[in-house]
Amino acid sequence: MIMKKTMKTAIFIGLLASCTFYQSLFAQDLKVSDSDKIAKDMKGADAKFDTTKLWTIGSLLNVNFSQVYLNNWLAGGQNAMTLTTISNTFANYKKGNVIWKNSLELGYGITKLKDIRARKSDDRIILISNYSIGKSAKLKYSALVDFRTQFASGYAYTMDKATNKEVETYISNFLAPGYLVGGLGIDYIPNKYLTFFISPFTYKGTVVADDYLSSIGAFGVKKGSRMRSELGAFMSAKFNMDVMKNINLKSNLNLFSNYSHASKVDVMWENLLSMKVNKWIVVTFSNQLFYDDDVRILSPNESSVAVAGEDAPGSPKVQYKQVLNVGLSFVLR
Repeated sequence: MIMKKTMKTAIFIGLLASCTFYQSLFAQDLKVSDSDKIAKDMKGADAKFDTTKLWTIGSLLNVNFSQVYLNNWLAGGQNAMTLTTISNTFANYKKGNVIWKNSLELGYGITKLKDIRARKSDDRIILISNYSIGKSAKLKYSALVDFRTQFASGYAYTMDKATNKEVETYISNFLAPGYLVGGLGIDYIPNKYLTFFISPFTYKGTVVADDYLSSIGAFGVKKGSRMRSELGAFMSAKFNMDVMKNINLKSNLNLFSNYSHASKVDVMWENLLSMKVNKWIVVTFSNQLFYDDDVRILSPNESSVAVAGEDAPGSPKVQYKQVLNVGLSFVLR
């Protein structure tokens, strides 16, 4: 019951936050582009700006649902249901040599299998703001703020060798972790498909606002601490291109190296292939790769510690996620 309430609350908050952010901008008498223009601006790196307006804003909502029902089905299988909602809201400002891009991405998904209670399949809050200035079309001074966290509690599911039963381990929550990256550097834009942000002066903060996770030193913080701060170099490479008609490929690679451990590089690589079937139906295929040497991952037969103050279990591992969605797409105006 608690899990269901948590998921409903998270989905509601996600949709409400996106719509509220959009409406607050609209209330400032800023005219929104038509749906085709919004779709182009949502691509991000190659966003176009209307020279007659200071702000270009918009929001996009995707809802994906799937269900499997089996009754006396000899081929076997399980009843299953999946619901995922993703919203993207942006506000882009341009005046003279100043460009300010802002985006808010909210996502939450649940999967329910027969005899197994509903579990998360997606959970994200991503807020990115990029401010740049410069006369050159290819080279600009820039400042970036990137913040990421999740809505609800996260769990890992492993098998207990002694009992041969599944063990649910609490591993994350809202602001546990929360990742904040802020940097000063330059934007290099060699063409309309590719953008590089290079920052030799970057702050990375890892927030663990949870008593238990903080007590075991999860996500690289010192035991009992709720914050880990790092200074280093950061690079972001973004690729965005329509590879075919109605098919768009977007890739974003982020690299961070702490100056005190220069040989260790944190990697975040996201790819999204979007195929627009018609005005309403969109097929997306995405994958994400994440590696942080300070983040420990449980092995298949390893359970979390139960006593506060013990070391966080697991070891650094590459995290990978792959999602194929077919759903409805709504442009909010």
